[in-house]
Amino acid sequence: MTYRVLCVGAALLSTALVVTSCGQAGGTDGSVADVDTDVISQCVDATAPGWDDVVEKAGQEGRVVLYTVTLPEINANLERAFESAYPNIDLQITRVVGEEINASLDAEQSTGTDGADVVSHVNYDWMLDHLDSGTFVEPVGPDSAGPNWMGTENLIDDVFQVSLLTGIGIAWRTDLVETPPTDYMDLLKPEYSNGQVGIVNAEAQSLADLYAWMEDEFGPDYLPQLAAQQPRVYASAVPTLEALIAGEISVDGFASSIGVAAAKAKGAPIEFALPDPGWAPLNLSYMLSKSARPNASQVLFNFMACDAGQEALAQNNVSVLDGIPGTIGSPDSVTAANLSRMTEPGWIQRFYPQWAETFGR
Repeated sequence: MTYRVLCVGAALLSTALVVTSCGQAGGTDGSVADVDTDVISQCVDATAPGWDDVVEKAGQEGRVVLYTVTLPEINANLERAFESAYPNIDLQITRVVGEEINASLDAEQSTGTDGADVVSHVNYDWMLDHLDSGTFVEPVGPDSAGPNWMGTENLIDDVFQVSLLTGIGIAWRTDLVETPPTDYMDLLKPEYSNGQVGIVNAEAQSLADLYAWMEDEFGPDYLPQLAAQQPRVYASAVPTLEALIAGEISVDGFASSIGVAAAKAKGAPIEFALPDPGWAPLNLSYMLSKSARPNASQVLFNFMACDAGQEALAQNNVSVLDGIPGTIGSPDSVTAANLSRMTEPGWIQRFYPQWAETFGR
C-alpha cells in the first residue's frame, strides 16, 4: 500500500464512513474477541531507551483520553486490552463522528481546556491544517517508533499512525441470494439489476475515492455499467446496511466488515466478502502536544502500534501489520484510500458532478 503524506491542499471528509450511532465505548455484542494475554505481555515487556520512565510517569498520570471515530465494538475491545496491559491507566474513550471532531479540537486548542490526549479519526483536513503548527507529537515507544512504523508508510509525516484499515466490501442476504457476489464485477450480473444492489452517494471525498478507484481498477466503463443496474443510492453506510437487514435490497455494495459482523451476531441473515481486489479507508491516529498527560499518550499510542493493540483494533478489519489474528485480510489485500487524490484542491468538485450525472442523481 502507498499513502500520500498530508502536505497538499485542504480536504473535507464527511460522516459517510460512520456505520453505527454515536456514543461512549460500551460492551461488546460478540463481534470482537479478547486479545491473548501473551501478546499483551509482549507489548508491555518491549523496551526502548527511557521507555520505563515514560511508563512510570504514565501510571502517575493515571488516565488517557482518546477521541475516536471507530465503532463501539472496537473501542470496547481496545479499552479491555489496554487496561489489561496497564491497569493503573484508565483509558477513557469518547466516540466523535463527522465534523464535530474538528470543532471540539479547535475549542480545546484555543481555550486550553483539558480534553483529548490522542485522536484516531479521518479528519484529514484538520490534520493537514495543523501539520506545521507544533500540534502533534512524534512517538518514542519501542513499537510506535519501531521499525514497523517509524520511517515507513504506516507513520505518515512521523506523527500520523495508520492504526486501522476499515474493511469495505460486499454483503448480501443469505435468504435472498443464491450465488453470492464476491467481487465488484459480480455486481454487474443480470440478477443484481433493478434495485437489488444498494450503494452509497459519492458526495464525500472518502466515498468518491472508492468510485475513482473502481475506474482505475476496472476501466472507465465500469461506473456506467453499474449505473445501468439501477442500484439504490443511500446517503451512507448506515442506511445501506439497514436496508439490507430489512430486505429492501439483497446486496450491499458498500458494507463495513465490522458492521456486518455486529449485525450477524444479533441474528441478521447476512454475510460479507472482502473483494479481491478491494479498497479500504484508513484511520489515522495522532498525539496532541497540548495533552495534560503526555506520557500516558505515548503509552497508548505505542499500544495501538504493537501486535496486541492491532489485534484489538483490527478485529474483523484489516491491520497494516501482517499476521494479526482476527483480521479479514492482509494489508496487501486492499488498496488504501488515496490521500493524494482526496486532498487535491478541487478534485471532488470535478468528480462528483460526473458521478451524479452517471447515476442520475
